[in-house]
Amino acid sequence: MQMSLKKKFDKLKQEKKEEKKLQFDTEKKSSVKKKVVYNNSSKQLTKEQLEVLSLGLNFGVTPRKFPLVEYVKAAELLCQRLEEAGDSESVEKARSVRNLVFQHLKQSYKMTIKSNLTPAQRKIINELKEDNSIIICPADKGKEVVVNDRKTYLMKTQDQISG
Repeated sequence: MQMSLKKKFDKLKQEKKEEKKLQFDTEKKSSVKKKVVYNNSSKQLTKEQLEVLSLGLNFGVTPRKFPLVEYVKAAELLCQRLEEAGDSESVEKARSVRNLVFQHLKQSYKMTIKSNLTPAQRKIINELKEDNSIIICPADKGKEVVVNDRKTYLMKTQDQISG
């Protein structure tokens, strides 16, 4: 009798835990705030382009490859600074840092980084970057994104400078 109650309690506890996790994941996904995009250009933007722009101008795109060279360089600079101190404790710390970095890089050398954009979204970003007829910039106030015609934007900028 006591054993079956314990099993039921454990089962209910597990279900409650899974329910909380599902609720947290749902809240996390809905908490990603989309930015407002103002299209002041003559170019008609597609729904997909507007959706990518609504991620904001500070959206961090994950790199395609692990930046191995940058990490090795940063670690080596740190080790060199430690060794400049000259005392045996600093030299030993530099050696241990090098060993630790080497172990981690050896494990993650062929690590793949999961992209936070779909291939279609990456393609849209590249298309927008290559389009010389528009300028995408932040709004004066707030965190909105504004799309302007290049000629109009440059004329307004020139008016501000000369006026």
